[in-house]
Amino acid sequence: GGLPDLFSGADLSRVTAPQALGQTSHELSTAAARLVDVSRAMRQVRTLATRAAAGDAKVFITGESGVGKAIADTLLETELFGHARGSFTGAYRDRIGRLEAAHRGTIFLDEIAEMSLQMQAHLLRFLESGEIQPVGSTGGPVRVDVRIISATNRDLEQLVATGAFRSDLLYRIKVVHIHVPPLRDRKEDLPTLIEAAATRTGRQIRFTSLKIRQDPRLDTDRGR
Repeated sequence: GGLPDLFSGADLSRVTAPQALGQTSHELSTAAARLVDVSRAMRQVRTLATRAAAGDAKVFITGESGVGKAIADTLLETELFGHARGSFTGAYRDRIGRLEAAHRGTIFLDEIAEMSLQMQAHLLRFLESGEIQPVGSTGGPVRVDVRIISATNRDLEQLVATGAFRSDLLYRIKVVHIHVPPLRDRKEDLPTLIEAAATRTGRQIRFTSLKIRQDPRLDTDRGR
């Protein structure tokens, strides 16, 4: 089992840009409330996520998932920071980046471990200054107020030890750490998860909740 729907996103980012940060906190609280938390481990995840949603601290999420696709530095830089017209071939007009688009909101950066050291330096500079400089822009920096939520399925502490990830960037993004346990470690959540999936796609899945409960493969008490 990988990261739940609350934390899943595109390999680059998901942007939420409401008029006020309070609305973003409400959205995060609502998402946390949808978590299936029969198991003690997931109840702890819900509690921590709900507390995190009440503030504006950066959130770092870890857990197993599929392998993400790395994005080329040039593309990632212009996606995050934007670019000025004529800054490179094909830049026919000014374009704001994802960070500026998320001003006074939240941006979700998935698979952050796949960033190159150069892009890590760019992101760190933004986190330290709160300012962005669009690619090719000759104007002054732009102030941006945005909350960063990042996620990875890799061990960043190990990557720091090998020099593949910056320790100062990890310090900046890991203010609130939420670890989502794999499904194999919380089998008591399986029946409720299956029932939820059956409810959403009931026309394609034909079985009863009673059969789910009686399936010996899902008997979490067996062997205790």
